[in-house]
Amino acid sequence: MKLVKAVLKHIFTLPQIIVHRMRGVVTPYGQMVTFFRYFPLEKINKNKTIKINYRKTAVKFYYGDLYPMAAGEFAAHDYDWLPVEGADVVDIGAAVGDTAVIFSLRGAKKIIGYELNKRFFEIAKINIALNKIEDKVNLNYCGIASKKYLKMMKF
Repeated sequence: MKLVKAVLKHIFTLPQIIVHRMRGVVTPYGQMVTFFRYFPLEKINKNKTIKINYRKTAVKFYYGDLYPMAAGEFAAHDYDWLPVEGADVVDIGAAVGDTAVIFSLRGAKKIIGYELNKRFFEIAKINIALNKIEDKVNLNYCGIASKKYLKMMKF
């Protein structure tokens, strides 16, 4: 059964991948399969951005040197259970800004985000700007980590 699911996943996503390859998108094949499995009718752009729909709103994401599944939380609705409407939200581990966008679209009044990874922080700033939510999001490049982690990350 697992093999059948894997084969079907590739068969159903192959047309999208072919079209995107013809358009010049160079995202690796496996990452495109994963993206189109969750977003079969959406688009990956040559400039390393994606555009998806979440709650009837167009969301734009830059994924840079990562892969286009930064929007996985949108497909999985991972944060739908959180009561953020009208609230101030603290986003510890803001990553690439996906949760800040989700919280904003779900009606959070203010989002204060913290991200320790410089690369993720820079991508998050771009994604916050792309989605025009700078007035709601205060993103900070900082975090709490163990000495072992800091050493591993070469801080």
